[in-house]
Amino acid sequence: MYSVGIASVYPRYVVKAEKKGQSKTEVQDIMSSGASRLSAVNR
Repeated sequence: MYSVGIASVYPRYVVKAEKKGQSKTEVQDIMSSGASRLSAVNR
């Protein structure tokens, strides 16, 4: 699996989401829920 820091991809996701009419808050919600799921799987 690739090891890419969230800080490097986050701004790209925000730009892409805003182009599709979504907000930065929606991106934050999605990324935080995904991160919590990943941490639960890795336990």
